Amino acid sequence: MPVHQPRSLGGGDPVEPGRGAAARRRRGAGCHRAGAAPSTRRVHAPAHRGGAGARSRGAAAAQGRTPAAEGRLIVETRRLEVFIALADAGGFRQAADRLFITQPALSQQIMRLEKDVGVQLIDRSTRPISLTEAGREFYFRCKNVLDAMGEVSQLLEDAREVRFGRVRIGIVPAMLFAAPARMVRTFRQRFPKAEVQLRSIATSYLVEELEQGSIDVAILLTRPELKDVASHALYGEDYLVCLPEDHPLAAQEQVSFAQLRNERILQGPRSANPAGFDSIIAACVGAGFSPKTGEAYGSYLDLAGLVSAGMGVSFVPVSYGDLRPSGVVYRPLVDPTVSMNVSVSCYERRLDSVGRAFVQHCIESCAVPADAAPSPDPRERKQG
Repeated sequence: MPVHQPRSLGGGDPVEPGRGAAARRRRGAGCHRAGAAPSTRRVHAPAHRGGAGARSRGAAAAQGRTPAAEGRLIVETRRLEVFIALADAGGFRQAADRLFITQPALSQQIMRLEKDVGVQLIDRSTRPISLTEAGREFYFRCKNVLDAMGEVSQLLEDAREVRFGRVRIGIVPAMLFAAPARMVRTFRQRFPKAEVQLRSIATSYLVEELEQGSIDVAILLTRPELKDVASHALYGEDYLVCLPEDHPLAAQEQVSFAQLRNERILQGPRSANPAGFDSIIAACVGAGFSPKTGEAYGSYLDLAGLVSAGMGVSFVPVSYGDLRPSGVVYRPLVDPTVSMNVSVSCYERRLDSVGRAFVQHCIESCAVPADAAPSPDPRERKQG
């Protein structure tokens, strides 16, 4: 079989086609004389395997190109950087000074690079040195390669440092003026290169979008009953009662549930906050009365607006203390106190590094301590 390309055996110098063939014939003859089968050794270039690769190597051998230039091209980026520096400096001494290496070391790197690519890149006969035609083309390609590698390195570093990626967050409207909104802000400050998308819609829609994959993370006042969804408790927050400013109870520093016996209790739909809704009903029942309820839609501030219009009384989280429409007052609740619980929910297997970092950021920012479990089901509270 004819030899199509010089090969380097055992890491030594390439074997010339004629000598290689003669050597194999002598080895084959020796094997036959010894009564053994001839030995065949194939050396494949990793960059090409059979087919077009084999044909290109045959054409390369016919044209006198080296196996390093055609069969495989593995070049250290450091040698590319050295080559660029030499071309820019115009001389070995100047380039060596810039690179803080000796001239012999620089010259050796360039010779190794030329051996790797299989062509002469530097015309050493001129002063200052100049690039060959192949060297000029190689120079521009090298700059593009190094620039691209720099971008890839930055991309990978950003991914490792959670600076690259996207997280789509859904928050119930009731929480837009509370801690979850601050968590989003501090996360963006911590990871400014991360893409953060935020939307605020009703709980039922957020749960639906979480299931469909339209959002990655949902911050809710309930834990969605979805298969494979992970929910983490973040924090609990007491409720205040919202009263018209001219209400007799507005003159008190705090209000008990028993004093709300004759009031119309305004709450949002139970689906938005099942635990909070049931806690208030249970507190009223525990105070000895069945509340007169009126279902209303909107945020806590919307309900406070209805209170201002004389439609009843409502409840707002403590974090809303500074957000008070005109015509209402907030008072602490006692006997009993009632709180809401905020959680973050997600499909963990769907999250990228940014999504996982956001969930962890929420947990670390305001996680409920291990011994502070969520409020029990209001129906399990002791009555009285």
